Amino acid sequence: KNGIVPLYVEIWEGWLRARSGDLEGGLRAMEVAQTQRQQYGLWMPGCTLLRVQLLADAGRHDAALEVLNRCDTEIARYRHAYLRPEAMRRRALSRRALGAPASEVRDLLERAAVIAGQQGTRRFERLAREALSGLRAAPV
Repeated sequence: KNGIVPLYVEIWEGWLRARSGDLEGGLRAMEVAQTQRQQYGLWMPGCTLLRVQLLADAGRHDAALEVLNRCDTEIARYRHAYLRPEAMRRRALSRRALGAPASEVRDLLERAAVIAGQQGTRRFERLAREALSGLRAAPV
């Protein structure tokens, strides 16, 4: 309890700070909480995905992709394969925002949906399929 609760508090306070308008300060607080504290490592990939989403929401897709590279490493390290489809979806959306070919984005989203379906992570499958539908509906 003593080792886990402070990490969560700092992560969520940083997330709230970022969502409330201090993006840089909030992201920095989240990074510090993840790297310089006693950590409950199993939450690290999920916490990193929170940072990815904050960056993407701010239109900072290059930075989001850099953080996704770290997230991929954490997913492998902690064997959190169930998060792989969500990381792939977020990668696809950031790549799309940066002008990647639609075929590349579509391939990532299709793979994310298939993997999520195989794993039984229905929420991630739904999100990938919704993004795929949005890609198909978007003007070329």
